[in-house]
Amino acid sequence: MRSTRTVLSALAFATILAGPARAEDPAPVKLQLKASPGASWRDDYTYTAKITRSADANPDEESVQEVKVQLSVETTVESVRKDGRMTLQQRVARAAQKLSIDGEVQVSFDSGRPGEMEKARKDPEFAVLVAIMDSTWKTVVEPTGELFDREITVPGGDDDGALKMTVTGFLDSVTSQVGLLLPGGAVIPGADWVGGPFSRPLPGLGRMSGETTGTFSGMSEEDGESVASIRISRTGE
Repeated sequence: MRSTRTVLSALAFATILAGPARAEDPAPVKLQLKASPGASWRDDYTYTAKITRSADANPDEESVQEVKVQLSVETTVESVRKDGRMTLQQRVARAAQKLSIDGEVQVSFDSGRPGEMEKARKDPEFAVLVAIMDSTWKTVVEPTGELFDREITVPGGDDDGALKMTVTGFLDSVTSQVGLLLPGGAVIPGADWVGGPFSRPLPGLGRMSGETTGTFSGMSEEDGESVASIRISRTGE
């Protein structure tokens, strides 16, 4: 699994810490999140799972199934408290899925293709992806980037309990990555920092585990604000 996020300038700013520094040295900065109600952006996630199976009749014959799911998550800032804590409204703006067996594509779906969603709603095979597309959730994030709370809403009636559990479990894994893993202390341009290892279930795709790395690229000016460019990468299996 690999998921990479590029933080938009509307999201992050940095306060330069006071202190002596040589002219040729970059100033260390303390990073925090800042956004205004109505601000929006998208994050792209890719999840891949490979499964090797043996035939019951002939254990020596193996087939390799590969499932690849891509999600584009749209986030809008609903409100910002005085202490900087933000409530975010989120949804999946685009979803794609590809199933391959021994390298041959068996199933391909992309909600961005014309007519795909209409066909998917009639095909039980895509019930989970359709429910993911129809779901919304709220996430509360601290100025430090730490995830504070989230609430997932999956549409459907009382008979859709199993489907709701699957979708909620998957989105819970996705939304748990909304935190931006800001460093605890001041950093200089080019600095990397690593978060602790994580392990979360991905319903239908097995388990996701790995570690998160942040990279501070540098500062720029935008609309009178000091804006930080940050790259967040999550790698693992």
